[in-house]
Amino acid sequence: MRVGVAQIDIELFNIDANVQKHLHYIKKAKELGIEILVFPELSLSGYNIKDRALEMAMTLEDKAIREIVEASSEIRIVFGFVEEARNAVLYNSSLTAFKNEVEFIHRKNNLPNYGKFNEKAVFAPAKEVNNFEIDKQWQYAVLICADMWDPSLVHKTMIEDTNLLISPFNGGYTRENNTNIKNWQRCFDFYSMMYGSYIIGANRVGEEGEFHFFGNSVIMNPHGESLVTAKTNKEDLIYADIDYQQVKQVRFYAPNIKNLI
Repeated sequence: MRVGVAQIDIELFNIDANVQKHLHYIKKAKELGIEILVFPELSLSGYNIKDRALEMAMTLEDKAIREIVEASSEIRIVFGFVEEARNAVLYNSSLTAFKNEVEFIHRKNNLPNYGKFNEKAVFAPAKEVNNFEIDKQWQYAVLICADMWDPSLVHKTMIEDTNLLISPFNGGYTRENNTNIKNWQRCFDFYSMMYGSYIIGANRVGEEGEFHFFGNSVIMNPHGESLVTAKTNKEDLIYADIDYQQVKQVRFYAPNIKNLI
């Protein structure tokens, strides 16, 4: 199965422009035979939305959502948006579309509330993680950004038969913290090796005020090795072919998950 990442520069507050960029990369991905294309966290709105969060919020019936869903006839598309639930409860959500339908939605659980990050002032935290079965071989889960920094969330979905972990994130740094590039790579290295899983880490590029997003999206194999890494600070489209037989082999000879069930 061929999977890919659209590492894009997201235009803050400009949903229409971001939708058009999504459609552009979806078209390119189809031409390359990519079967799952992952966009970064909050890819329709941008990250630093603060007081304009309600303006950016969408339901599944929103025109912008439907445009992308309707482009999913031949490809799974994973993208991020501000999801509006009842009574203006907002979630940082990632939606998977396939065959012109909504297949799966993950709502971010672990909302950062430190330093320049204050997502708890905007979003409600989800209370669960789930996964979705593609076929008899592949089962995927989505964990958004800081969800990956809660080992209990990763562990929970991995022991429930996930073998493709998708992580849309907004990996950035400020003047006070410029170590995030190495930290994110260590995170993906560790989880892919420990759980014998493919991982797709989809970051963005560009700047929003004090935030600088560095890119370096990655597709990891179940040996804890990078199959492909995107450019730093530039838009990019990366892809790799993943093989279920590699998961079987790793999990047989390094049966970490079997021993934990």
